[in-house]
Amino acid sequence: MFDLDDTLLDHGKAMRQAVDHVHAAFRLAASLDEFHRNWSDASERHYSRYLAGEISFAEQRRARVRDAVGQGLSVGAVDEILGQFIAEYERRWILFDDVLPCLQSLSGFRLGLLSNGAAREQRRKLASLGLLSCFEIVLTSEEAGAAKPDAAIFLRACEALGVAPAEAIYVGDRCDLDAVAARRAGLDGVWLNRRRKGHPLAATVNAIAGLDELAPLLRERARKIIGALKLNRRALRIPPRPPPPRGRG
Repeated sequence: MFDLDDTLLDHGKAMRQAVDHVHAAFRLAASLDEFHRNWSDASERHYSRYLAGEISFAEQRRARVRDAVGQGLSVGAVDEILGQFIAEYERRWILFDDVLPCLQSLSGFRLGLLSNGAAREQRRKLASLGLLSCFEIVLTSEEAGAAKPDAAIFLRACEALGVAPAEAIYVGDRCDLDAVAARRAGLDGVWLNRRRKGHPLAATVNAIAGLDELAPLLRERARKIIGALKLNRRALRIPPRPPPPRGRG
């Protein structure tokens, strides 16, 4: 199972370019660097409130604009800025280069997608990127009634796939929110560390620098599982299965 934003979709780049557009289009007084910091801080703060159920998805977007641009903005001004931001952000939705080759290399696996966010928004991203049909299940925090890092959302996804948590692997760009949280829920967590940053919990999970490293990691995992099964058979003195009878030819 995969995370979506900054794992498959280059969300960060799309956001930065959309914020650049807003800064230039509305000739804001703050420097571009300062505006990026304000927008990022407001996004993190109000999106967390949305995930906690305190405000709606639309409300967190409007609150972000007011915090980053100005509390005195009229409703019309907020909606104008927000409309341009959303249009520019959606226009720049693009996959990382390693996504499609990775998904093709996992053709023998059952695939799912698990994401914090609004169901309609995340499915629109997948449809726009041509990925919606790649996944057997798509589950968002809105639908699950719980958000990462809560174990409940991972368990709901496993239940939807009909697998035990120990049979599932979750891949995401956040060490704590994705890989470690998945591991604590009983799944195998893989941290996609594209920026090769350190994290105090990195040693507790598998880490890869790109999705091209995922298939080899899974093959090695499968090899170890098969090896352990063989050892258990020998320890229990379970004879190997006899070969099938040969035909007379």
